[in-house]
Amino acid sequence: DTIAPTVTAASLSPATISVNSYDLVEVVATVSAPIAPVEDYVTTVYDANGNPTSAGATGGVGPVPDGGTATLFIADANYLTPGTYTVGFTITDAGGLSTSYGGPGQPPVPGGPLILTVTAS
Repeated sequence: DTIAPTVTAASLSPATISVNSYDLVEVVATVSAPIAPVEDYVTTVYDANGNPTSAGATGGVGPVPDGGTATLFIADANYLTPGTYTVGFTITDAGGLSTSYGGPGQPPVPGGPLILTVTAS
């Protein structure tokens, strides 16, 4: 395995939640994994200063083959204070190679940033 997996597209749903809701937020990412399938994926929610929050840190376990779709979940997003957050994620293939998107110093998410808005009610 010499080629890390990449993402060709990603989306966030829902993009707006309330602090009083228990909506499960998900990131759906289409992966390119030409050598080894994606075996692990995890999300990170960043505040306006680029710092990781306590939300996120949930993911899933594959395998997700080349061209497949990985669904990543964000837990406890409703515990965030009202505001705007950026969602990043990391995918790791069966060979242990990883690629991260959307966080500080990381490549942008294909298709644009994943922005999560948390409202007061």
